[in-house]
Formats: sequence, structure tokens, C-alpha cells
Amino acid sequence: MAHQKTGFLILLLLFSSLLNAQDLIRFSFNSTQVNKSDIEEKNYSNSDPHILISTSELRIPSPEEVPPGTFPEFGVRMVFSVENHHELPSPSTQNPITISYSALQYGQDEKEYNEKFASSSESKSSAETGQAIRESYKSKEEKIKELSEKVAKGDQKALAELEALLNSELEKAENASEQMIGNIPDSPTSKKPYFSLIFFLPYEDSHMEYMLDIKHGSVTITKMNESRFEMSFSGYAELYYDDRDIDTISRINQEQGKPNFGKVLKEKGQVSGKVVIEF
Repeated sequence: MAHQKTGFLILLLLFSSLLNAQDLIRFSFNSTQVNKSDIEEKNYSNSDPHILISTSELRIPSPEEVPPGTFPEFGVRMVFSVENHHELPSPSTQNPITISYSALQYGQDEKEYNEKFASSSESKSSAETGQAIRESYKSKEEKIKELSEKVAKGDQKALAELEALLNSELEKAENASEQMIGNIPDSPTSKKPYFSLIFFLPYEDSHMEYMLDIKHGSVTITKMNESRFEMSFSGYAELYYDDRDIDTISRINQEQGKPNFGKVLKEKGQVSGKVVIEF
């Protein structure tokens, strides 16, 4: 009886571990429901300060494996990244980390900061320094041309003079560059951690894919390393047509009187879900 009980416990533990190891990509967006547990391709990359995690429901073939004129199917794909993660602690179930700052928000804040800096005294000083360097070089163009012609004829004295002149201009440019870079302070958000989360969903009757981009929201991570990734997320998202869907994009742009370029929105709404990946 004891042996039977022990065997049952072992099977239960084994079954539990298999359940825990199962991949999961599950989320809802408007009327779209996605629930995938068979993920063939999974990649984890940590290159400080960037973490990139990508998955594909079906294996992504190499270009050599794809016959001309055909298009491979990928199923549901995910691309998730965290930037500036070096300032974040390692997440765990007991101590999860939540990031509520998206790539879109980061880009907007950086653009606003750069626009303000463009009208600052530091920016004007950098522009004046750059202009002075260009004028210095331009004033010596004739001399450089004259010396270059002599060098072409084998004049060694002219070669030494030309090298000295060019080295002098190069030193001025390097010093100015250091000064100009020093005049550009980092923005308040330049090192702030932010996330990007995008899903690609296949068209029903085509090789093309919709792109679901989470614009605002938050992600809560309980595990993120080369062995396992666990995350829940929610927020506002936008679904776009595939850039290759020329007929649909052209028709919608024509109906709306818009120029025929850029991504075209299909729908927008709230999204929430969970991701578990074993690498």
C-alpha cells in the first residue's frame, strides 16, 4: 500500500512539473481570443541593457528552405523587449517587477526633450562650434588642394606640410566634438526602463499577419532569464494591417483621403493576457 502511495505521489509530481513546463500565450483583444500552448520557436537574448524575447508558434525556416514564390506560415508570433533593464531587480513570484512605461511613451518623452533642447543655449552653442569648424576647414581648402597636387608629384616637403595641416584640423574637430557632446545632457527618461510588446496574428486566408502593438499599459514579470519567462500584461493596443496587404491599405486610405503610406489601423481596444515560456 505504501509503495502504491509513493508511486502515485511520484506520478503526481511528474504530471505537475509537465504542466508547469508547458508554454502559454493567452490574451484577449476585443473579440479576438488567443490561447496557444505549442510554441516551436523560442529565443532569449540578454545584451545589457537590452532583453529581447521572441517566439513563433511554428518554426521559422531559413531563407534557403523556402521555395521561390511560396510563403512560410508562422502562426502566432510575439516580440517582447525590455530596455534599460540594468536598473531593475531580478523578478520572482515573491518579488515581481511591474513596468508601466512603454516604448511609445519613451519615444514621446525623448522627442519632447530633444525639441526643448533644440531651442536651448547649449544647443545654440553646439551649432556655433560646428559652424566654426566647417568654416575653419573651408578656409584651408585651397591650401589643401595646392599641397595635394604637389604631393602627387612626389614633393615630400609638401606631404609633411599637408599631414600637419590635416592633423591640426582633425584635432580641432575632435576637441569640438567632445565639447558638443558634453553640452548635451541626458534626458530625465534616458535610462528609465521601458517595454515593447507586439504580437503578430495570421490572416485567416493568407500568409500575411496583423500586428497588435501594445501602446500603453503595464507588464508584470515574475521570471525572466535564459531558462524561463513569465509575464502578465494589460493595456491599450492597436491592431494594424500587414504592410504587404496593398489592396486593403490602398482602399482604406482612399476612403479616408489619406496618403498611401504608413501603417493602417484595423481596430483598437483593451488587451490583457499572460505569457509563460520555457527555453
